[in-house]
Amino acid sequence: MTTAPDIARSEEALRVVIAAFQSGNIDYTDFTTGLAEQVRAKSAEMIPLIQQFGAIKTVEHRGQQNGADIFRVVFDNQATDWVIGFDAEDQIAALLFRREEAAKAGEAAASVGDVEVRRALGLGTLGYLVIAVF
Repeated sequence: MTTAPDIARSEEALRVVIAAFQSGNIDYTDFTTGLAEQVRAKSAEMIPLIQQFGAIKTVEHRGQQNGADIFRVVFDNQATDWVIGFDAEDQIAALLFRREEAAKAGEAAASVGDVEVRRALGLGTLGYLVIAVF
């Protein structure tokens, strides 16, 4: 089975973003201007959190919702769900993730609980931690 080009592009972009967080060298030009500002503001807390997940073991596309792709990413130390979306210029415009425990418990997102953003993406209050959405 082959992967659709848009899904392959989303997966590659997600892998690049995760690698950037794990290395601590984020390329803010991959994001829309507004999203880059939000990511920059949250990077000090997100970098160590994502680093502790360990190496990526698997990435599985779980579907699409409102133009964004949903992936299950399993690391050595954590299973997570990620949402990534792009604007018309192909820059990352939405980036969210949640740990597996949040998905199972259905908890509201921790520190950055922007319910309207999650609803706009069709995610409800499913425990996603909004890295940034613009």
